[in-house]
This record gives sequence, structure tokens and C-alpha cells, in this order.
Amino acid sequence: MTFSRFFRDYLMVPVLMPAFTACYAVYDVSQEVEPYTYTSYAWAWPHANENTREVIREAMADGKISRWESPVVFRTIMDDVHALMTCPAGNECRDKTIEQTREILQEAMTQ
Repeated sequence: MTFSRFFRDYLMVPVLMPAFTACYAVYDVSQEVEPYTYTSYAWAWPHANENTREVIREAMADGKISRWESPVVFRTIMDDVHALMTCPAGNECRDKTIEQTREILQEAMTQ
């Protein structure tokens, strides 16, 4: 039995499945958060202390917040503000585009 035959028969699935999963995970966490997340962070901005605001500023440094950065921002807001307003289902804030919600957060950050 050659190595290529052994690999195909016994190792292909155990080796390639984790590799494909890792590639998908890297792609997934690099995506931008949902639009209502920006709105929630904008609503929390006036109540946040300077350290929390700095975390949000750092996450928005490149103009958007990735899914990788979002849990850190969320946890920091929850530790500081102890609440996070979300956009209720059926509300008009769910109908806004990602660009509009990014603008809402950027406006809150400049005030």
C-alpha cells in the first residue's frame, strides 16, 4: 500500500475536515457584524466610561467592527454600562442598512 492510497483511505477526512473548518472559521470571524449591533453600541455610547469608549474606538479604527472584535466590545459594555439596548423585532431600526448604522455609531462617537 502506497502512502497516497493510505492517505486517501484512512487520513483524508480526519486531516482535511479540520483544515476546511479552520478556513471557514477565519473567513467567518473576519466578516462585519450585523447592522443592529452598531445601533446598540451607539445607544450605549453616552452611558459608557472613557475606557469603554476607547475599546469601541479601537474596534472602529478601520471603519467597521468584525465578528472577532464584537464579543470584546460587548463584554466591555456589559461590564461598564450593565445593560445593552437592542433593536426590537419589527422596529424601523432593523430596516437600516449597515452603512446607515455605522454612521449612527460614528455620529455618537463624535458628540
